[in-house]
Amino acid sequence: MLVEVVETDDVIELAERADRLELLAELALAQVGAPLPSSWVLETIEVAPSDPDRLYVSAVRGTLESRQAALFVSTDRGATWIERAIPILQGTVEPSVFIGAVDPKNPDVVYLRTGGAGAIATPSRLLVTADA
Repeated sequence: MLVEVVETDDVIELAERADRLELLAELALAQVGAPLPSSWVLETIEVAPSDPDRLYVSAVRGTLESRQAALFVSTDRGATWIERAIPILQGTVEPSVFIGAVDPKNPDVVYLRTGGAGAIATPSRLLVTADA
């Protein structure tokens, strides 16, 4: 007979996780605002600390040489979106673009990080825009 010994802290943590999952299952979610194009893979979302109406979503689509990245910007809590192209290094593999931060005082300043990966070693890059 195989008996697994479980620490008390582990049991409490598992119970807390189960409670959180149960709460999530009970949430009623509804779409707010305009949908973003389904051809994009959405990666990160941020709200400007100094302007809660200002939302940002980073996204990518395509593969290898056809890879594209964009920053979607909303100034009206997601009711409408503006697509802004993010430059991808041609001939490399930058599979992801993440929003690193939004300046806490100036919502036009957004920091982005590209994710380098894959068989072709591509370094990550830090990008900044002052007119998001």
